[in-house]
This record gives sequence, structure tokens and C-alpha cells, in this order.
Amino acid sequence: MAVERIDVQSRMFDGYARVIFFPTVDPSTFTSTTTLADVLKSGKDLGRIVEGSPSWDGDEASVEALKDTEGGIIRVVNTPGTFAWSCRIPHSKETAKLVGGTTHTVTSLGDDFSIASGEDVIGLNPEDMDFRCPVGVLNLTHKELALFPKGSLNFSPGTEDNDLWQYNVSATAESIKTPNLDTLMFIPLASDPLKVEAGAGA
Repeated sequence: MAVERIDVQSRMFDGYARVIFFPTVDPSTFTSTTTLADVLKSGKDLGRIVEGSPSWDGDEASVEALKDTEGGIIRVVNTPGTFAWSCRIPHSKETAKLVGGTTHTVTSLGDDFSIASGEDVIGLNPEDMDFRCPVGVLNLTHKELALFPKGSLNFSPGTEDNDLWQYNVSATAESIKTPNLDTLMFIPLASDPLKVEAGAGA
């Protein structure tokens, strides 16, 4: 099973990969006729992913056999696996706003401090950094979008040893199975939907 975890993580995050989420799309409105075109609306690019941070966090499927005293199988219980991943993205003003930050327009800070010209104060609240919306990993090295159509997404600020402010991103797939949607979907792409030039950074 460890090989499968590595394979999924490599397929999603190796090379040029970015987290894309769709905060204006509400999965509670999905029906049996909802299509990918309905899901992939107004995607937001969260920027670069910190090297070494991606992890496939889904639980492995398990099979438990209930046996009698003679070793015969009475019943087999299958527990499906779960799909989840996490990574880190660097802090920026734009990212802070996307992950739930509130913009405050401030003109005065009192006697001892002064606000930078043309700048806003950005505030974060933990309860505003949880989203229930589609989320995916866009990987243009493999020309693919790995999508959770019905995702639960959480952001939390933190730092690493190099003191770089970052956001921990945790995504978990909620189960969905309709004629058009599945819990995890690998979508081949013909071109870069972000139109980011090669070598450009966020």
C-alpha cells in the first residue's frame, strides 16, 4: 500500500503543481445531473507549493474477517479507504485574502505606528479558513487536474525552520458518485487554464 500512496502523491504533485479551489461552488447543490462544467467555475490559484510538503493522507482500505473458534470465516467486513492530501503554500497578501482573510481599510494606527501608504490590514480568523467546495491539484507536468468535486478544505498559518510564513492546506474528499462525478477525478488537460508562462512564479 505504501507504493500506492507514493504513486498517487507523485502523480498529483511532481513537477509544476498548484492548488486550485472553487470557493463559490457549493457541493450541497450538486444533483445527479451536475456536470464538471458546473463544478469548475471561478477557480482560484493559491500559488506555489513548498517543496517537500505534499503528502497523501488518505486512509488505506481494510478487510477484517470475523472467524469462529475453528478458524472458519463467519463474516468479512470491508472498510473503504479515504482520499485526502495536504501541503504548504507560501504566505502572500493575495493568498491570505483567498484563504479567508478579511481586509480592513485603516488610515491611522495611533501615535506610535503609521500604516504603509496604500496598504490594507489583513485579519485572519480560524473559523473563516474552512471551506466546503471543489478543490484540485493542477499538475501541468502531467497535464492533469486531480479533483475532489466535493472537498473539505482547511487552511492554517504557520512557519518552518527558515521562518517563512506559510499556510498548511488540508483537503479531504467527501464521497460522491453520480453519472458525471466521482470522489476523486483525474482530468486530462489540453492546455494551462491559468495561462502561466513557463518559469513564472506566483
